Amino acid sequence: MREDYLRFQATPKQRRGSATGTVILAAVAVGLAALGHWRFGFGSVLQQWDIAAAAVFLGQLWVSITRPLVFTELSPNGIRARGFARLRDCPWPEIADIKVQTLRGTRTIIVTRRDRSHFRLAVPADRGPFMSDVDFTSKFGDISRYWQEANTSRIK
Repeated sequence: MREDYLRFQATPKQRRGSATGTVILAAVAVGLAALGHWRFGFGSVLQQWDIAAAAVFLGQLWVSITRPLVFTELSPNGIRARGFARLRDCPWPEIADIKVQTLRGTRTIIVTRRDRSHFRLAVPADRGPFMSDVDFTSKFGDISRYWQEANTSRIK
């Protein structure tokens, strides 16, 4: 059985990309609010778009604040992962599959339990050009090998 621990966190490029997106959305929301109020007054369609931009901004702000806190940790006991909302603990014997899922250019790792429930790891993840992780494939390989070695040592 392995004795070491592996821990993955968001890369500096991913943290910068998230912060940049937050600043851009804030500027758009403020710009729409100012333009809408100055040019059209309250209740305009532009103000409705501003409300939508502000809502997206708040979501992006949450992601930017919590991104430094997300992690995936592999130990001899299992996998622990904190995403943007909650902590997940899953012992190795409960894991049926670990695979990469690609959706709209974003590659993430999906952990499927034996009861067929699943969860997505927040890190490592490869999220397009502004929040990419050049080592994503090797990190997925590390996670997959760790899981396979944990299963092999458990069977012996």
